[in-house]
Amino acid sequence: MSAVDEHIDQRSGAVTSQTRTITRRGPMVQWLLVVAPAAVLALLAWQVRWMSDDGFIHFQVVQQLAEGHGPVVNVGERIEASTSPLWVGILLVTYPITGLALPWKAVFLGIGLSAAGVVAAQRAARALARTDGRDHLVLPLGAVMVVALPPFWEFATSGLETGLAFAWLGLCCWWCARRATTVDPPPPARMELAGAALIGLGPLIRPDLGIFSLAFGTLILVAERNLSPRRRRWSFAAMLALPLLFQVFRMGYYGMLIPNTALAKEASGARWGQGWRYLVDLVSPYWLVVPVGLVVAILAAQTAEELRRRTRLRAAARIAPAAGALVHALYIVRFGGDFMHARLLLPSLFALMAPVGLPWPARADASPRRPRQRAIVLLATATATWALVCSLWLRPTLSSFNGFYGGDLPVSDDNSIEDEREVMQALHDLEHPIRIDALSNPQEVPDGTVLLLPQGRIVKLPVPMRRDLSWQSAEAVTGIGGPSFTADDDEYIIDAVGLAHPVASHLEEMASDRPGHQKFLPLVWQAAQFADVDEVYGAGGQLLVGRSELAAARHALTCGQLNAYIDDAREPLTIGRFLGNMFDSVANSTFRVPSDPFEAEQQLCG
Repeated sequence: MSAVDEHIDQRSGAVTSQTRTITRRGPMVQWLLVVAPAAVLALLAWQVRWMSDDGFIHFQVVQQLAEGHGPVVNVGERIEASTSPLWVGILLVTYPITGLALPWKAVFLGIGLSAAGVVAAQRAARALARTDGRDHLVLPLGAVMVVALPPFWEFATSGLETGLAFAWLGLCCWWCARRATTVDPPPPARMELAGAALIGLGPLIRPDLGIFSLAFGTLILVAERNLSPRRRRWSFAAMLALPLLFQVFRMGYYGMLIPNTALAKEASGARWGQGWRYLVDLVSPYWLVVPVGLVVAILAAQTAEELRRRTRLRAAARIAPAAGALVHALYIVRFGGDFMHARLLLPSLFALMAPVGLPWPARADASPRRPRQRAIVLLATATATWALVCSLWLRPTLSSFNGFYGGDLPVSDDNSIEDEREVMQALHDLEHPIRIDALSNPQEVPDGTVLLLPQGRIVKLPVPMRRDLSWQSAEAVTGIGGPSFTADDDEYIIDAVGLAHPVASHLEEMASDRPGHQKFLPLVWQAAQFADVDEVYGAGGQLLVGRSELAAARHALTCGQLNAYIDDAREPLTIGRFLGNMFDSVANSTFRVPSDPFEAEQQLCG
């Protein structure tokens, strides 16, 4: 062997040895890249841990289920006030565990599920980066973007289903990526059915997440073209089984086609102007055009490359989460968004960003790919710069508002969107308002008394309560979560904004522009249902509700579809009532009642 040949052999051996060293170190580095963003998110979420009042609505439903009263807020009235049956079910499983209050269980579950979602989404990016049987080092740019956004920290807790939504979205991305990259041979039948059932869970986490179920489900059905028609039918059935079963339960138990909350918020309506404000309220403070632009550029380049390789299924696996995110965001904007800053748009952002990663070319392939390496370095630098600036400095500008709660609280400039965590901190004077049920002192309502709440006022009016009702007392509130969770079973909580009230949710008129709180149950309807009086007087003897007005409201409650719906919700549940509720669910979901009692009486009673 010549000196030149020996030198080449030595160089070759050195390269081979170095490549093996990189290969051995690769899994460890990749593991750190996967775990680090999830760990940072968990840490930041813990630093800003809190609990929203709406979170206590879920807790109240869990508590009522555990005590044998059913998935309700008020005992004896079947109203669906929780928008996440699956989150309620998970909390119910943890309910018997002693030593930790339900709000704290929700905190730990929310953080853990959020972190799990980030890990699962990165696993999806890694699966899609695997080409020619080789594992590439995948830079988690999308996960870094998610971790850098403060709203993701805040809503990892809050008692809401948001952490569960992140976990589900991440798992769906992972399953679709795995399914797209292992077409032949296909996964075992049981795994295929489990994956299909997983994708179908979206509407059980939140009704609007059914949009993502549709996006992921379409991809899976396309991926199963190599399966027999019989297995495809079984997968389709598995995808629909749980949502359909719960829909049958909803119609028979609650007598409704949709959750009562969707009716109270008129989620099928169009409020593009308010929805645009809600979108800008999220995009503008955090300069989201930067990360969204980077993600779109990366996805476009990766999809184009997949199409050049004719790996269309892998291209679809990259596009499906982004397509679901776009449609979901448009839907949220269409119906006006929410009063909580960023909350309802976070699933869209998570699905768009979290599964996006950039594969770093192997060192042996570096020479022909230097332009690609430079592009990756540029994208990674831009992402890291934005993430650092966003996580440390970018925050929404809030103003002070005292119209809804009666105190100076942080909301957006138009008074319709608020930083709910800061609101709860201000209301309870706590850095981490979690056990607000234990720390607050709920107002004691004497038996035989109902506390009525005029719109726009804080002081409640105590009046005698009707004796023919099954409850001993009642209280009208604008935030039902905490009061219902701390109330006794024989106290009825009147939800004046309609999330858990059969009349308020069916009102025609919008009482305000505040998203999610557009309706308000007028004082006359509160008194008509619960008060044993002929007139209602305020402070100083001012007449607030006259005799004829109150009589008209009471008469309307006994007529037409409104009376039928109240019976469907309050009469004892039997098999006949269940079947009758299913039949009535369409009419119960579509009728509306004028706020004016005279108009309502004429419409309902003729």
